[in-house]
Amino acid sequence: MLKYLRSLFSQSPKDSLADGRTAMLPTPAPVTASSPVVVPVPVVAHVPQAPPVPNEDHLQCAIAFTESEGLRLDAPMLGNPTDNLQLLDIVDFISAGLDEQFALYRAQKFNVPMKLGGDCGNVHFLIAKSIQKIYPGLGANFVLGNVSVDGEGGFEFSQEKFKSWRRNGGHGDIYDCHSWITFGDGMILDATIATWVNTRRYSTKALGGILYGIPGALSCIPITGEPHEPHKAIPATTSIKYTPIALGIEAFLSVAPKSAH
Repeated sequence: MLKYLRSLFSQSPKDSLADGRTAMLPTPAPVTASSPVVVPVPVVAHVPQAPPVPNEDHLQCAIAFTESEGLRLDAPMLGNPTDNLQLLDIVDFISAGLDEQFALYRAQKFNVPMKLGGDCGNVHFLIAKSIQKIYPGLGANFVLGNVSVDGEGGFEFSQEKFKSWRRNGGHGDIYDCHSWITFGDGMILDATIATWVNTRRYSTKALGGILYGIPGALSCIPITGEPHEPHKAIPATTSIKYTPIALGIEAFLSVAPKSAH
């Protein structure tokens, strides 16, 4: 499975700008990373959050909007409870499989935490494709939407902006929204936002780990083989709110520049 995920990560079609927004650039062939890494202690850290707030209305609205645009979901949103052990397997699997993507970053002379923090579209596109192959029954969907941290929005994304991007043949050079994975019961997996918080809010060049679970009660696991500071990324005062706008890889590709397809 790890070999399959790594082969998918080598297919990433896009790149991202220094400030964290995604730009469409060619990706070179993967190389072996030569930079030394620090292997973290594999401890799952709970992320202090506000009490869980039902996200069902936003999710149902995003599903209805996606279908109204004639786009397909990646998988039916059945509402079945996500198996926690399977979710942990996926998180561990993704954590270990990011090394090939990091090798690509280093080949392009990017700082890995800065790059990952702004590469939500590419990374979650590849994660979604992997989950579809390996765990097809979990109802996993790629999500385009907004995220706010402590009430401060990092992106201003809406149905209107999504429609505008489609009308104009893609979003151009800037991917000004957030992406993550949501499962059939609304649980999420986000491999980039904690690092985005580290590098953009704290100016700390360290990875923040992978967040997963119920929005409002997330957990965090370090990314295998890399320096990380998950507690600085998500301190006790931090509350992360997710607002999905559109679901599915079709939706993602429909607003990507046609040259990237």
